[in-house]
Amino acid sequence: MTEVNQKILINVEDDETRIALVHGSTLNNLYIEQTHHTQKVGNIYCGKVVKVQPSFQAAFIDYGEERHGFLSLSDINFQVYKPNQKGRGRPSITQILKPGQKVLVQVVKDEIAHKGASLTTNISLAGRFLVFMPDSERGGVSRKIEDEEQRSRLRHLLKGLGGEDSSAIIRTVGVDRSLTELKRDFMILRRTWNEIKDEYEEQSALGLLYQEEIAMVRMIRDYYHENISEVVIDEPVAFQRALEFFQAHMPKDQKKLQLYLGEKSLFSSYDIEGHIEVLHHKQVPLPSGGSLVIMPTEALVAIDVNSGRSTQERNIEATALRTNLEAAEEVAKQLRLRNLGGLIVVDFIDMDNSKNRLSVEKKIEEAMSADKAKTSFGEISKFGLLELSRQRISGSLARNSVVLTLVNRILRKIHDSAVEQKVLQVHIRLPLEIASHLLNVKRQRLTQMEMDYGIRISITPDTSLGSEEIPEMEVTLREQDGGETRTSVPISASDMRDEKPGGKKGRQKKEVAKKDSATAAPGSLEMKNKEKQSKQISNDTSKPSSKSKGKSLGTDTSLTQEHPDSGSEVEKDNDKLTATEKQRTPEVE
Repeated sequence: MTEVNQKILINVEDDETRIALVHGSTLNNLYIEQTHHTQKVGNIYCGKVVKVQPSFQAAFIDYGEERHGFLSLSDINFQVYKPNQKGRGRPSITQILKPGQKVLVQVVKDEIAHKGASLTTNISLAGRFLVFMPDSERGGVSRKIEDEEQRSRLRHLLKGLGGEDSSAIIRTVGVDRSLTELKRDFMILRRTWNEIKDEYEEQSALGLLYQEEIAMVRMIRDYYHENISEVVIDEPVAFQRALEFFQAHMPKDQKKLQLYLGEKSLFSSYDIEGHIEVLHHKQVPLPSGGSLVIMPTEALVAIDVNSGRSTQERNIEATALRTNLEAAEEVAKQLRLRNLGGLIVVDFIDMDNSKNRLSVEKKIEEAMSADKAKTSFGEISKFGLLELSRQRISGSLARNSVVLTLVNRILRKIHDSAVEQKVLQVHIRLPLEIASHLLNVKRQRLTQMEMDYGIRISITPDTSLGSEEIPEMEVTLREQDGGETRTSVPISASDMRDEKPGGKKGRQKKEVAKKDSATAAPGSLEMKNKEKQSKQISNDTSKPSSKSKGKSLGTDTSLTQEHPDSGSEVEKDNDKLTATEKQRTPEVE
């Protein structure tokens, strides 16, 4: 059955790019890349052998980065690096590589903690419809294309591509493509490879030769298909780059590309912000009352299944089976959304019946069948443990900067609150490190929000708060009669599951005061005294304090500008420009 209402949403910030694949109202896939930790997988480097280790048949390669990379014997292309041996049998790595030898390598796994990147000499270049593999005879058709008729037709098309010293694998998105389209993709990739090879032969210095596409383009290339109804991007420069990719590879589909111009943040507009925020919680609820507890460590990812209040069945075995089946499906979803990889151990609830254990094993394999990452499964042991491995195809959420994640979440929450309501003031207590990042690194962004919405933003560092402990945000709203109402807007995802900020279910603070604006206006004596008592760090964007040394990063000013009316919310369709319209719109360029 054809899937409908599928979208790719791309949110681009200065220091973070977030890409979400949405099926209807469900978040199906998520990728977050922060600029301080850009993925290196797919990059190609000129490297040099530093040390050969015959004991475990591998070599360490200096490829111009901080840590040396790891090259295993199984990742060496014998057609390029021919073994110096007589007779048959598996060669030793010492017969292929020598210290000081120049090698062309590609990153297949990013650095993790104290481990260097994993490298290969089996180079591959991913295109829209093909994966190009120079110096290889291993061409073919993606295993995910199961129809034998289709596979036979595509193998026949491969012969017409004309690669004598190279081969290609046709990707799943290339199933219905013509020979002309496949050939165009093949020629683009071969031209890129020739440029890389020429540079490698001329270059003596170690370092980067080819950089994989940016996250946004990679996700469009790898996940876009004909059932995607729209690709929405909220940043003009990124939109232009995506448009170029569409024009080069999918010109007929560029009308599906749209530039989002709404005031409300993109992900909030599509109601998926809350879904993303819960991914940072270690506990995940299950439908019947049980839960998962997800704990990533350096060695592995441990997932514990708890029955909780899931006791509707009369016997323990039935309860365990139902909870474990729910857990199997949720584990597959969480691994995909959180981008968790490597060794994963799931501690299911004990089941005595072997058929029940088999049912759970089948369930988790079915649930993970649509995952693009390669997976392999063990069996549930007598202790209820299931071991599985999942390919790391991108950085996990756990590896992202916690400070940057929380800072961006707070900024989005302030922005959306200002857009949705007549906000006068926002006050929030924060851990010292997060408050410092906001008021130093993000000062300009806070300044712009104060100017755009006529609000005052004050931030108080609180050393009693844990590094990831974010209390509710206090918001002062202007009422129609000129008075004020104070309300609390939750920032943590746990508080936001069933409540909308500022809505009828919003947590109204017990201290709700309707006063004249003058009695407690920001900048008044009463407000200043309170700020002084709490040693508040206040972000005033008009007059930054030059005397502040950690205690105060801003000065108090009176708020005279009334917040603009946000009642006339622009419809979603008017918030976006299609690719064709964008080309006719000068202000976007």
